[in-house]
Amino acid sequence: MNRKVDNKTNSNTRAILRIREYFFSPRFHFSRIQFNLIAIILVAIGSILGIYLTVTKVFPLVFALNDTNKQWTFNTANQAQFTYDSNIMAVDNTGAHLANPVNKVLNPNFTSDNSNWTVSAIVPSGYTVVPGNATFGTSDFLAMKYEAKCASTSSLAVGLTSPADATYEVYRDDGAVTSANNCTSGNSRQVVSTASGYPIAYISQTEAATRCSTVSLGGTSAHLITNDEWMSIARNAEAQPINWSLGSVGSGYLYAGHNDNSPAKARIASSNDANRSAYTDAGGTTEALTTATNTANGQSGTTGNQVRTFNLSNGQVIWDIAGNIWEWNNNTILGKDQPTSGTGGFTWREFTALTTYGTLTYDKVRPLSNSYTSSYGVGQIYSDGTVSNNTSYGFVRGGYWDASSTAGAFAMLLNSAPAGRPFNIGFRCTSDPVAILQSYSSTSGVAGSGGNSFSIGSVTDGKIIQNINVGNDYTYDFSMYVYDNTSGNVGGTLSATVADLYYNGSAISTTYTDASSSKGAGWWKLSGT
Repeated sequence: MNRKVDNKTNSNTRAILRIREYFFSPRFHFSRIQFNLIAIILVAIGSILGIYLTVTKVFPLVFALNDTNKQWTFNTANQAQFTYDSNIMAVDNTGAHLANPVNKVLNPNFTSDNSNWTVSAIVPSGYTVVPGNATFGTSDFLAMKYEAKCASTSSLAVGLTSPADATYEVYRDDGAVTSANNCTSGNSRQVVSTASGYPIAYISQTEAATRCSTVSLGGTSAHLITNDEWMSIARNAEAQPINWSLGSVGSGYLYAGHNDNSPAKARIASSNDANRSAYTDAGGTTEALTTATNTANGQSGTTGNQVRTFNLSNGQVIWDIAGNIWEWNNNTILGKDQPTSGTGGFTWREFTALTTYGTLTYDKVRPLSNSYTSSYGVGQIYSDGTVSNNTSYGFVRGGYWDASSTAGAFAMLLNSAPAGRPFNIGFRCTSDPVAILQSYSSTSGVAGSGGNSFSIGSVTDGKIIQNINVGNDYTYDFSMYVYDNTSGNVGGTLSATVADLYYNGSAISTTYTDASSSKGAGWWKLSGT
């Protein structure tokens, strides 16, 4: 009985051993060399297969290795592809930005210097700022842009053409001869500087000075132009290439205005400075002449060159300094003290022929260059110099419509009595110096962070200017702290009558906030957008 059991157990054991041997006993036997050879073959096959799959783009497709970066531009051309709140965002060709941005313009240098700030005058209508000249002891001043005209006090912007000498088209202000013609407040008239209207003539030097004294510039009376002021204008004009017929200083001639006697009368001016030869042809039309047609030296008194304006070094324009009508200067001289060429007696003389200047000097009479004759358009001088001539004569300068070669910016007529009333002599008024001064202190001003101070003469207002290109047309906030140091209003209330903010040459709406609680007594904050 026991034997049978043992046989059955042995049979099961052998079956298990056979199964184990089948699954787990190795059937093949390799040497090390054989194994390494097989491994090399398998690696080579894998490498070849990998290269093939890469070349055939199987891997890139599987692993998205061919993805590209797509960039969408948000501008006006494709804004329809996007959804956005137009109340918050605006789109233009520069991209998307806030719809209503408000930015602040800062002056980064204000705590250390004021080099990016300048000052300038606000020029009254009809006036020109003339740069000062140390040779003549002048600083910047205002001069009538046009020869003096007369206007009704009810319409000061319109020059009158009556009462007039119709032949010469000049306004007849002849004093006691016809008192109703006088350009005075008693006749409800005022001397003005306008393009329209006939230039005033038939007026004496004395009366011209009186008329100018009634002209108010910023609360100060004007005065009849002086010889030093005239020379400041003429010398400045002489140095500008644009005032020479061939476009460079000393080339051709210096424009000498309307002096060809065609038409044989004075001319009104044009309100457009581009019309530099306005009304000087025979038909009296508005000629927008930009260059003269007769440009050669010696042609300053011929038809085709009647340019009436001078451009000054500061970009300002002034009319009829040369030609049109003679103009009184507020100076007198005795006949014996006049410049001469060695022989007495009144006669026309070239500046280059003068041998003595009497009580005057070279600089009081002539162009800067000592070689210019009248062929250069500078004019001539009519003088005496006789030692026995003790008669006083008024200064008259510039020439008139029939002066031909004797007209010019430096032309000088010294045989007119101050009480005389010639039909072809007028005048223009000028101001005291335009005293706009700027000073800077790095320890003054609001909170000691830097102060920029400037004072303005009584003749006109002034601006303090910073030029900034912000590179866009967004909205910007402007502000400035201001303290009024004007006598009689020191630390006083600020309003538009004292100061306001400007942008691009025009005043902007300015808010005035008392800043005394934060900045100190008398300080005000000016704000605008």
